[in-house]
Amino acid sequence: MQVKMFNKITILFVFILFAAAAAAETIPAAPGSLALKAGWNLISSPTEEPILSTVIASYCTITAGPYYYDTSISPKAYKKSDRIQAFTGYWIRVEKACSVSVGDTDILEMKSLTLTKGWNIISGIGDFSDWEGCTVLGGPWAYSNSLNAYNKETVLTPSKGYWVRVADTCTLKKKAVQEVITVPLPDLIVTDLTLVPEPPIAVNYPFSFKVTIKNQGAARVWGENIAIRVSINNQEVQTFNGKGQWLEAGGTMTFDFTDPVTGARITRTATGVYTITAEVDVYKGVLESNETNNKLSKQFLVS
Repeated sequence: MQVKMFNKITILFVFILFAAAAAAETIPAAPGSLALKAGWNLISSPTEEPILSTVIASYCTITAGPYYYDTSISPKAYKKSDRIQAFTGYWIRVEKACSVSVGDTDILEMKSLTLTKGWNIISGIGDFSDWEGCTVLGGPWAYSNSLNAYNKETVLTPSKGYWVRVADTCTLKKKAVQEVITVPLPDLIVTDLTLVPEPPIAVNYPFSFKVTIKNQGAARVWGENIAIRVSINNQEVQTFNGKGQWLEAGGTMTFDFTDPVTGARITRTATGVYTITAEVDVYKGVLESNETNNKLSKQFLVS
């Protein structure tokens, strides 16, 4: 008799523990569903189609609501609704945690939303900072059922409702996306600068140079529009223009001034280390994608 009584008590105790655990457990929301927690919830429809309160009642025990905040009347007031629609927040109270099946129809992007001066309960999708048209004085505030408190959020979830306060009646709309049009441009650089003869160079001995430029951009440029300057220790030696032909994207031009008759004849009268620089597009006559990479410098010794 004692054994039977012990077994009954044990079974009853286990059943109570199981029931308590089941009651405390938060029921996870299935895909395509709207999760509600026991007590008050501030929600919205995550689909384009409204969710009828009769549908919610088939999944949950509703003890109050749904209520929406009517801003079209003065003073503003809560009104009961027979459905929950997208982009509007609703208060609803349920007896225990439940999950409402809402199908697989995702909410479409919100184009605009009219708000009334003061507080509004709205819903939406995406980053709130992507919206403009209203002077926002407060919010978006979402209600946390578990904390019984409001949390400020910056990213809107379509299944939630949010308190937002605005300075005046206005239309909240998505910021216009600025279309960036990329125009193909040339990009001129100096790829090689060679002295002839090779350094070291004797004092008063004549020398000359060869310069190679490249168009590493995405558009061709007319050669005669390109000005190239060669300088030594920041003193101009020679400035010249490119050839009368197209310098295609990816193409190169070489300018050789080493001819003993027509070429450049440069001398230095003192020993030391010198810096020779070649700069392409020196007068900025060509619109380039990069205007900061036009120079190439080398040091050489005169002994």
